[in-house]
Formats: sequence, structure tokens, C-alpha cells
Amino acid sequence: MLRGCNPRATLPLPVMRPLRFLAAALQRLVDLMDPHEGRYRMLFEHSPLPMWVADLQTLRFLSVNEAALELYGYTREEFLAMTANDVRPQEDAEAFGAFLRSESGEVVRGVFRNRKRSGGAIDIEGVGHRVTWRGRAARLVLINDITERKRTQEELERLNRELEDRVRSRTAQLEAANKELEAFSYSVSHDLRAPVRHIDGFVKLLEREQPPGTDKAAHYLRTIAASSRRMAALIDDLLALSRTGRAPLEMKTVPLRRLVDEVIADLRPDVARRRVEWRVARLPAVRADPSLLRVVLQNLLENAVKYTQRQRIATIEIGALRLESGETAVFVRDNGVGFDMRYSDRLFGVFQRLHRAEEFEGTGIGLATARRVVHRHGGRIWGEGEPERGACFYFTVQPLGEEG
Repeated sequence: MLRGCNPRATLPLPVMRPLRFLAAALQRLVDLMDPHEGRYRMLFEHSPLPMWVADLQTLRFLSVNEAALELYGYTREEFLAMTANDVRPQEDAEAFGAFLRSESGEVVRGVFRNRKRSGGAIDIEGVGHRVTWRGRAARLVLINDITERKRTQEELERLNRELEDRVRSRTAQLEAANKELEAFSYSVSHDLRAPVRHIDGFVKLLEREQPPGTDKAAHYLRTIAASSRRMAALIDDLLALSRTGRAPLEMKTVPLRRLVDEVIADLRPDVARRRVEWRVARLPAVRADPSLLRVVLQNLLENAVKYTQRQRIATIEIGALRLESGETAVFVRDNGVGFDMRYSDRLFGVFQRLHRAEEFEGTGIGLATARRVVHRHGGRIWGEGEPERGACFYFTVQPLGEEG
């Protein structure tokens, strides 16, 4: 159980503090030994710190104080009839002997296990100083009993190991459950696509073959067609969400401005009859999976287009900024309907919507998908808004430098 006896060895801070105190006390005693033998004897005997003196050659105990006798459980006669080898376990023999016989004139320190008269073990911090005892080279040692502290420390370490094992086990279980859930979601969504396509196809056939004057039937068919389209959109979004969690990341250098321009180009047909002002500031090149990063931008820009449709002139701004934390964040800001910050915790939940479907179409999965992608890149995403005053969404990226 030796922890070390090198006077210059680096010990943990909780051990070094009491050792420094013991060493200082020991030095004061040594300074008093020769010229003030009587005073030294009184300090030695009545010190609350256990102390003993051992011959450097034979390791026989030459003196011991009352505190040490109480700690080890021996009478004075018994203790002085023994050697230091009698109070240390066999496995510590070499190191304990080296601690006592060190040729260094400096204070030597070590952490050991000793034996009591009862046979029980104690853990000690020992601080020793070389002295001359009645003409003999000897080692004066101060003892600090750290048994309870060490037992508490070992118990804490055991509990920490158990907690870490439980966390690892629970994490593995959650990861397995998430994988199973994602696989199930993917399978169900994939299997539903064909029936929904069939429904939509048959509805179109029925609409073409409807005789004149069947307005009520036509209304029913339009309702079925609209429902099947919503179901198809939901299935597509669920599949996209599943893919973002399952696909391996392929990290590359991504020119963010070029990617933003491509997404805007894809959206232009949807806003052809609207006045939309795109403001794209300087953007950095980033380290990311380009296809997944495109999913994030597409969802954020589609939302900006959707929630600004009531504006006579919609303004959508894309830029980047340095946060106080040192991170770089990309933002998408619009002048749309905004949202109440009291409900911001619901923004990124699956199927969570802050506006009614009758007002704005959508499945409530887009922002959840964006969050999953950003988290997989080690970033974070959040939104800020105010009703009727627009919204701004931010996500952090790994910048590689500025571009256009």
C-alpha cells in the first residue's frame, strides 16, 4: 500500500497539505532537540501527533510518545522492544525501509499501511527527519492517521465507479432503444408511402370519371386528396428525421454562402408571386456534412418563407456572428408572425407547433430534424421571437475562415 517516499515526489493536494503541516511541526521539534533536550522531551511526549524515533541501521524503535502508543495499541515496553518492521505489512517492507533509511537530510514523506497490536491495519501519512539520537543516526517520524479519510475516499471512488457503470449501462440502453425506435419509424414510414400513393392515385382517377352534377362527391374526393397529401408530407418528414439520425457524418469543408444560395434558388419558385427580399451577409466556410447542413438551412429558410407570407414585403436575412462564448453562430432572421418566447421550449419537439395548421401548413417535424443535425455536429440551436415582429433562429458551426 505504499504511496511513495521520495521527498520531492508529487502527491495529491489533499495529502500534501497535512504533510506540509507535519513537516513544519517536525522541523520545529528537530530544531529544539540538541540545545533544549528537556523542552524537546516535553513537546515530544505531550504532542497530540503520534511520533516515534527509529534507529537507521537496525530500525529498532528508540522512543515513542503517548499519542503513538494509543494509535498502535501497544504499551511503551512492548513498542520499544520492536522494530519498524513489526508495524508494517510484508508488502510494504522494501518501501518502508527505504523511507526510514533515506540518506537525504531533508524531510521525507510517504503514505503507508501499518499494523496495530490488534492486527488491524491503519493507513498513515508519515513525515520523517534524520536526527542524531544519543549518538545514533535515527529517523524521527510524525504520523497522521488517514484511515477514515482513505476509507471515505475509497467508498466515494467505489460509488463513482458504480454510478459511471450505471450511466454507461443506461446510456447504452437508451441508445439501443433509440436505434430500435428510429428503425421502427423508418420502417413504418417507408411502408406507408405506397398505400398513400395508391390512395392519391385512385382519387385522381375517380375525379376524372365523376359525372357532372356530383359536387358533393367531388368535395369528398378533394378532402381525401388533401388528407393523402398531408400524410405523404408527414411520411417524407418522418423519413428525413430518421435519416438524419442514422446516416454517418461525412465531414467536409463547406462554402456556406454557396449552400445558402442553392437553397434560396430551390425556394424561388415557391415565392415567385411574392415580394421577398433576401439579405445574405458574409458567411464563413465551415466543417460539416454538406447534405445534412443543407437540411438545416432548408428547414430554417422554408419556415422563414412560410411565416412571412402575410407580409407585403417579406425580409429574410442570413448571416453569421461571433458569440460571447467564442462560438460562431449562423442566423436566419425574418419579419414574419414571430412567436411567444413563453413557448420556446416547444419549438424543436417532434409534432410541436406554435401556430395552427389552418394558418400555416406543416408537419411540426422540420425544426426537430434541424436540431438533430446540429446536435450531431456538436453544436446547439435556439430561436428568439416576438409575436408579429418576426423570429430569428441561430445554430453554431465550426468555422474554417471567411468567404463571400
